[in-house]
Amino acid sequence: MTSTEEATPCSRAVKKARAEGRLGLTLYLIPGFPSLALYEELFGLLEDDDAVSVIETALPITSGFADYQNPLIRRAHAVGRASFPDGSVPATLLKRKKATFCVIYGESVQTFGLEGVLEKHRGGFDAVVFEQGSGNVFENAKVTRRYGVETLKTIAVDDLPKKELQWVARTADPGGYIYLATALGTGGELASNEAIERHCAWIKESRPDVSISAGFGVKTAADVRRLAEVDGLDGVIMGTTFLAAIEKGLNAAEDYLSEIREALTRPR
Repeated sequence: MTSTEEATPCSRAVKKARAEGRLGLTLYLIPGFPSLALYEELFGLLEDDDAVSVIETALPITSGFADYQNPLIRRAHAVGRASFPDGSVPATLLKRKKATFCVIYGESVQTFGLEGVLEKHRGGFDAVVFEQGSGNVFENAKVTRRYGVETLKTIAVDDLPKKELQWVARTADPGGYIYLATALGTGGELASNEAIERHCAWIKESRPDVSISAGFGVKTAADVRRLAEVDGLDGVIMGTTFLAAIEKGLNAAEDYLSEIREALTRPR
């Protein structure tokens, strides 16, 4: 089994939290949202908070959203894009000291080319997730690997039979980070603990070295407390609800973090 030290940066951060008796927390920021000044404050807040294991970020886009991207995420992208009109973001606004993965959309690849995206943002993230329209994930992964960037594997609950799911899991980087989609879309209804636990078991039967974080449908501290009881789950990813909190300002973001922080502890 791959040790924490041998894991990829995002996975290593989540495994560290798991070893400390809590779920690893991944939170989503979109550069420039809700304003560039507040984004920079929020970025510093997450970087300094020990409860936050990984920061998920994105290159703001104007079109090509997946159907499951809700209105708040689309609006946040529009606001962020106003600060970065050409669609690129300085690397220092994406990553400083904490593990970070970036969502890459088709618009960015069409504008810069995949190698152009990676070159322009070199040092800005440890891993990427490819959204629709950004090309073949497996071919893209060959390119990202040359830049020392992990391509995260995404698996949706109840989307694949066991054998196909395990095939996808086997394509993950050694000690990699698996993004387990636990609802039909952003803000959707969270899958049952039984379904999530079954998928975690299937993944780790095939790849015991990876970490697994649940995203989509994780809305509240109560959801996080429920997920902390799932065997085999290492972390949670929270996007829409965090964006809604930060839209209200820094104090609201701090209150949100305080509430979620207390829910991360795994039962003994």
